[in-house]
Amino acid sequence: MRILQLHNRQRARGGADIQLEREAAGLAARGHDVDAVIVETTAVEQAGPVRAGVAAFWNRDAVRDVRRAIDGFAPDVVHVHTPFPVMSPAVIRAAAARGVAVVATSQSWRYNCASGVLARDGQVCEECVGRHLKYPAVVHRCYQDRLLPSIAVAGSLSLHHSIGTFAHKVHRLTALTPFMRERIIAEGIAPRRVVVKPNSSPDPGPPLDTRAGTYLFAGRLVDVKGVHTLLDAWRRVPGDLRLVVAGDGPLRPLVDEAAATDPRIDVRGWLDGAAVGELLRTSEALVLPSEWYEGLPVVLTEAFAAGTPIIASDVGNFTGLVTPGVDGVHFRVGDPAALADAVGRFDAEADRPAMRAAPGRPSSAPTKPRPCWICSSRSMPMPSPRPPRDRGIGAGGDRGSGGDLRRVVALAARHRRPLLRVGGAVLRLPHGRRGARPGPDVPRSPRRLVDRGRGADQHDARPVPRRHLRRPGARSRPERTRARCSPPPRRARRCGG
Repeated sequence: MRILQLHNRQRARGGADIQLEREAAGLAARGHDVDAVIVETTAVEQAGPVRAGVAAFWNRDAVRDVRRAIDGFAPDVVHVHTPFPVMSPAVIRAAAARGVAVVATSQSWRYNCASGVLARDGQVCEECVGRHLKYPAVVHRCYQDRLLPSIAVAGSLSLHHSIGTFAHKVHRLTALTPFMRERIIAEGIAPRRVVVKPNSSPDPGPPLDTRAGTYLFAGRLVDVKGVHTLLDAWRRVPGDLRLVVAGDGPLRPLVDEAAATDPRIDVRGWLDGAAVGELLRTSEALVLPSEWYEGLPVVLTEAFAAGTPIIASDVGNFTGLVTPGVDGVHFRVGDPAALADAVGRFDAEADRPAMRAAPGRPSSAPTKPRPCWICSSRSMPMPSPRPPRDRGIGAGGDRGSGGDLRRVVALAARHRRPLLRVGGAVLRLPHGRRGARPGPDVPRSPRRLVDRGRGADQHDARPVPRRHLRRPGARSRPERTRARCSPPPRRARRCGG
């Protein structure tokens, strides 16, 4: 299969960039051809604020590059990782117009929120969730705390939600967790189009039985990460429990000040992935005091893979990812006393060695191993609240299993159309499009197809005549022609006598 990745690289390297590289390497290792179109945010912003604002709505340069890449690379799938803020969702429409299947991944809350965090003034904010017109983001200046950038980003979201870019031009939109899936469906996107596919992390090997006795915080030092809560809580933690802080950000001076007064706090600054992975393997637990919903942090998946328990706030995705008593503990979000109590309870737990067994790994304690849906070597898809109906090959059940491979190939040869597996379903690409590679006996002109509501949003193999696609009550072409060409009726003359 040939996959074209589209991504808007942010100013600072983040989890979306890491997942882009990991997925490209994993697909290439499995024999797929992968190419990418990358847009740098800084390069567009250097051209001026006006050009950057226009690009947020409709980036003509990015659309042109995507069209050229599709024409030259001929991909089977276009995978859109992050089109925000300046690549613009217009690239989705450009790929769909070429007849290529489009898969988009929501790495954050960008499809709901202009800032992408669903938080404002240190509190969770969902004012824009479910609104096609994202005017609260302009009122509160949510993007960069500035008016004009907020207008550009919120206007781009409002435009493409209104014209159906996300609801109709994306064949599959993957959410990282079921909690994120619910928020995406609230934007008016059909539930059958939204599937859950979590990120993955490489397997670091068996978890270590001997730990360094430290607790780790790894992330950006900003308000929404709960840095204030963490520092206030550690003043209340009894004993000599040590805290290692790996990260950098605007609150770095505050963390340095706390480390100067408390020798138990060790500030390491920004570390690379290998160094953070080594800290995860040797730490007693990972502390996640975030005060916003988060997506699926890379450090969380790496902690699961390393078998490191997690002490997380009870907000957003963490409530469904961390199971108390199995792989970590919860505490009340934004409460330093609750966090200090959770650390104390975890330190006193007698079954901490059982928690260190990564999900899916056999534990030294006689407990039933839990299957892991995050670790890449033992990954399994999370069940969706409403699985797609089994109406086609590969849509679920046994009909898309390996034993039915000959039937799939025979059907593809009969229709001269490639079958594409996306999100557990098989999509038949339309005739005559450049990404479909039709056979010699298939007409090159595009033919209108109808979606018969098959649950997996796959095109029907049979072309439907145009006369069957009329709206109820609509007039046919001869009726419209007669109505347009017939002379107006004469008015009756009134007798003046």
